[in-house]
Amino acid sequence: MGPGMSLRQFEPQELNVVADFLSNNLTERYRPEVYLDIQRLWPQGFLVMETNHDVGPQIIAVAAATFPQPGQVRILIIAVDQAFRRQGLGSHLLNTLLDRARQLGAREACLEVQVGSEALQFYKGHGFIQHRVLPLFYQNGSDGLMLVRQLE
Repeated sequence: MGPGMSLRQFEPQELNVVADFLSNNLTERYRPEVYLDIQRLWPQGFLVMETNHDVGPQIIAVAAATFPQPGQVRILIIAVDQAFRRQGLGSHLLNTLLDRARQLGAREACLEVQVGSEALQFYKGHGFIQHRVLPLFYQNGSDGLMLVRQLE
């Protein structure tokens, strides 16, 4: 994370701003209420990264995760603004989520990624391996891959 950047928990009153950011930086589209549901499941696992500009804070990345079962964290969202990619922000968000989950007893992390997505290499570079194919998983009809990683 660079100078002038900060990381904090998502606050429900900023739902519309975060939902707009995610609609511009994810291929999947969700109703904004879904983000409130995610936040209720694990508030410390819904993160917003900002940078300070002359006009005030600007969201540049968002990450979220939940615990679908004891000992397992599921990474739901890692989205970085196009202008801020390849600067280590996604890695910072992922590592923060995994560290927080590990502190709560998670021994495994899982996530879904679209077949052919550039995110696949990102996650493989962070130790995730393909567990199974998820046919027709995404809204556009494309397949997904379930990736897993053991946590130390």
